[in-house]
Amino acid sequence: MPLYLIILLFFLNILFGITFFYSIFLLIFHPRKKRKLIVIPLPRGIIYLFKDKIVDKITDFFHSYLEVNRAEFETSKSSEMARDISNKAVKFVNENAKLLPSFLKSRIISFLENVIYHFAMELSCSFLPQMIDRYLIKERIIQLFSDNNIIFIERKAKYYLTKPIVIFGGVFGLIFALFNLILLIIFSIL
Repeated sequence: MPLYLIILLFFLNILFGITFFYSIFLLIFHPRKKRKLIVIPLPRGIIYLFKDKIVDKITDFFHSYLEVNRAEFETSKSSEMARDISNKAVKFVNENAKLLPSFLKSRIISFLENVIYHFAMELSCSFLPQMIDRYLIKERIIQLFSDNNIIFIERKAKYYLTKPIVIFGGVFGLIFALFNLILLIIFSIL
């Protein structure tokens, strides 16, 4: 096989990887409006198509996860989260406080465990729900997913994500090009 065809195959694989990953990026945001290709209607971008479902999922998350009654503390997700945080803090202190005497270390650890647990409980069960109510988070989420803001998000995503997506696609294509080249060498020898 001539060398120019091998080089052409190599670069076509890289180009395929770049276009594949960039087309995924375009599928998320484009087209913004309903368009038709001759007679066939084209679907809108994924963000525009599922905008209401995304807003519903986010607001349901806030209502189910953060708004917990005081009576349900022991069985709530907030309580589990607070226990996890306090356990991780205790583990961190155990690993890093090896020089302390054991009688002092156990008291410090139990004190830290209680303080961190109650702090995390207050944060997740009273402070965050009050902040959600005070700053009207649900309305701001709905406002975030309005058409003008999605265009703004798309511009920022293009600015910050286009280069990494193209690089990742190029590396993906390069890996497939090398794989094709290895297979070409193996089959040309046989």
